Amino acid sequence: MHPPDTTRPPTLLDALLDKYKWTPYRVFRSQFKDAGQKAARELKNPRLRGLELTETTYRRWRQGKQEPTGDFASVLEFLFGVDVTTLLQPAPVNVEYTALRAPHPQTLSAAYQLDHRMPTSSLFLAAPPGGGGVWHLNGGDGGVFDGTQVAAAAYEARPAAGGVVVIGEEDLEHVRVFTRPARRALVFASLGGRGRDAFYLMDSTAAREATALPFVRDLKVPDAYRLDHLTYALMWAALCFDDWLQADDVMLAGERERLERGAVVRTGFARSALPGLSSAGAVWLGSHVCAVHAERHLAGSGVVPVLWSQCRSGPEAAAWLLLKDRMRVLDLLRPPGGSGPGQVAVCLPEKAVKGSEPYERVLLLLFAALLESRGIAIAVSDDPAYTAMEEVLVVAERTAVVGNWMPRGDGICAAATAEDPARVGLYAGAVAHARAHSVIAANDSTGRLRRLAEYLELDGAWLAGRCRELTATGIGGLVRTRSHLLHTGGLEASLARLGDLEP
Repeated sequence: MHPPDTTRPPTLLDALLDKYKWTPYRVFRSQFKDAGQKAARELKNPRLRGLELTETTYRRWRQGKQEPTGDFASVLEFLFGVDVTTLLQPAPVNVEYTALRAPHPQTLSAAYQLDHRMPTSSLFLAAPPGGGGVWHLNGGDGGVFDGTQVAAAAYEARPAAGGVVVIGEEDLEHVRVFTRPARRALVFASLGGRGRDAFYLMDSTAAREATALPFVRDLKVPDAYRLDHLTYALMWAALCFDDWLQADDVMLAGERERLERGAVVRTGFARSALPGLSSAGAVWLGSHVCAVHAERHLAGSGVVPVLWSQCRSGPEAAAWLLLKDRMRVLDLLRPPGGSGPGQVAVCLPEKAVKGSEPYERVLLLLFAALLESRGIAIAVSDDPAYTAMEEVLVVAERTAVVGNWMPRGDGICAAATAEDPARVGLYAGAVAHARAHSVIAANDSTGRLRRLAEYLELDGAWLAGRCRELTATGIGGLVRTRSHLLHTGGLEASLARLGDLEP
């Protein structure tokens, strides 16, 4: 073996050869030849197959006397995921370096197509050598989400038996390095090198757990985790809520403590009183205040109210699916002893439906499925005159418990109780109108959900199949919430319910 010139700093190529134990010429020659075979197939360049690397050329590369060019440079860059100019520069000092192979051109094209289909997505896979990309998620226009971003690394994968796609051994070390930090991150498995514009996602914590044992030689990502309107809806909602609720955790904990020990029951907050609170934090605080107010007036009363819900957008539906306090409100709608279905009415004007994105409408359908899974029947009015209605629990046309928990203007929330016959009659009339003229009226739960899917212009059969896939696989490897204010039980229940729509 001919050692490199010790009078100059070691190059990145030297550092990587030493790291992977490829320093002997015969070992590197074998790795280079295998890389040429894969590069010829994935880059569709047959010239890369069977390139012969002499020991003299190898020695000159290591000594910095010759820069790889042409097909040799293409194979070397494919092998290490780093351009040859960077490979021949001095290696980073005191930095653990693991190469990430450059994404296949069709993988980059798939990222572009994703951003085109999902206007709230901006996925950047290009990154410095050895690093990862970033996925920016815009919060949309509803005032429920603030945008967020998450670290992302894309790896070329292959389909395999057993309903998985596989990130191979050649990328496993980078997967382990990338998923090691205790941070939010996502692993993207791409079939771009196989000629398909398809991504499969896995939460970094799940990927770290799956590759923790030293004898593991690849990472298997379930086929159910492929990125489409359904899984994007889940990721978008969970990440936007989770990241900001964690950021607001100290502020929200302080406000909850003051609410619990306060001598005077508080039923409202102004945005100006908490200027640093995020949109997601304001939604949680409003939901908590209104849930406590509703329980105080209705829990244990023996009466079952009917809910007129303000929910009319995907992000608002996501709050019902993910916030624990929303489950407290739904519990108030369940008749004792299962004597009959609970009732919820919402207003979804046709114009608003057509102006929303498919993944937002998916969240609305999941919200309806959550209600139906808990024995609560949903009615939908399409009359835009009711869009300004407050959220209210109506009790037998005698009492109305109002809980406006979605931030509007300077108000974070406002909870109240109304007993004025005229006002209560207005609320009861809205509920009665929605039930009498529901655009999804049907004799049973399944019929209502199917009609709602049609009204939302969603492919119910496709969604049912995807929900069955996710339910069978479990969503724990895809959606990992970290905030104690969230739960995924609502998502799981709604996915299971939608999965029953088709036999």
